[in-house]
Amino acid sequence: MTSTLLVGGGLAAQRCVETLRREGDDSRITLVCDEPQRPYDRPPLSKEALSEPEVPDTSLRPEEWYEEHEVNLILGDPATDLETGSGTVWLASGAQHSADRILLSTGSGAKMIPGFDAFTNSHVLRSYADARLLRDALTPGSKLAIIGAGFIGLEVAATARKLGVEVTIIEAEDIPLRGLLGQELGTWLAEWHRSEGVDLRCGTGVAGLVGDRTAEALVLSDGTELPLDHFLVAVGAAPNTQWLASSGLNIENGVKCTSTGQTEAAGIWAAGDMACHWDERLGRHHRTEHWEAAAAEGRAAARDMLGLDPKPGPMSSFWSDMYGTRIQHLGHSAETDRLEVDGDPTTLDFQGVWFNGEMPTAAIAVGRPRAIPALRKLFATPENITTPKNEV
Repeated sequence: MTSTLLVGGGLAAQRCVETLRREGDDSRITLVCDEPQRPYDRPPLSKEALSEPEVPDTSLRPEEWYEEHEVNLILGDPATDLETGSGTVWLASGAQHSADRILLSTGSGAKMIPGFDAFTNSHVLRSYADARLLRDALTPGSKLAIIGAGFIGLEVAATARKLGVEVTIIEAEDIPLRGLLGQELGTWLAEWHRSEGVDLRCGTGVAGLVGDRTAEALVLSDGTELPLDHFLVAVGAAPNTQWLASSGLNIENGVKCTSTGQTEAAGIWAAGDMACHWDERLGRHHRTEHWEAAAAEGRAAARDMLGLDPKPGPMSSFWSDMYGTRIQHLGHSAETDRLEVDGDPTTLDFQGVWFNGEMPTAAIAVGRPRAIPALRKLFATPENITTPKNEV
């Protein structure tokens, strides 16, 4: 009987398992998770998990589902090594598992500023355990400093403000998310957070911390000392590929693979945050750290494992929720020459389309979820382009 091993307990692995079983696959499936929780949804970690009295159960499937679908679920035992030739994975416990088909989907980990993790009141937000610790820190009237104005930092700021926490964000760039939103909407985003009571300081670096085991203040590059009770480092994430260092796979920026997830090694696929897929629209390999991409990549890998034709790949997209308003984004807005906006951004009810010449390249909808279907139709890029299976 064919055997399938999925390494990593996130969304990509879960969608891969679901697709395999849905398509009638009867292989022996083993799903290895490094955390003690079964696969769970991560977007709520920066929102509901921080605002509710108890961290909610965001498991993607109940425990019985794995039993019913004959999935051997291994929890709390991270992978430590891979031998591509034999298809063998070693776990921290010393156990080893070999399989005919392997999916690598160990996600990404939060980046940390060297030395900052030595303080008892430092935080990152990437896991269920991280959310529990940060939730306990968000008490009304407390002071939270957030280093980094990416989506995690901004979402946590929005949640913390609703809880009555005093929030200061330090961002090295002059405008948050400028590479994604551009100057006009990046400025709008910054002013929105400031109007909600966030002290957002852009164009400012971090020089260090004051305190011994517990940080008392954040020292900025201009010498200013910012008093704090807790601080969150939200300066991005890096693919969890360290355990693959001796595998021989190309892991320069995630595991390099085709559009359907095939790596350079036969019988091994990659999906999710740690995978660097070929993107036909961009004409290069690209690593995407968004929920919808992970789900699509997990499904695509499963179909490729079964020798099924790939389904049309979805265009790049993601969403974020801040202060009860949903932000949705489609496409790639980096290479554009103008932005056309419909509506008033100050009312949190608008949409915009980026163009390169006459070609729409990206779109955004704020407070307009019903606008997304129409915005998708604007894009002329064929949805059914796939990559030759041998292009890695």
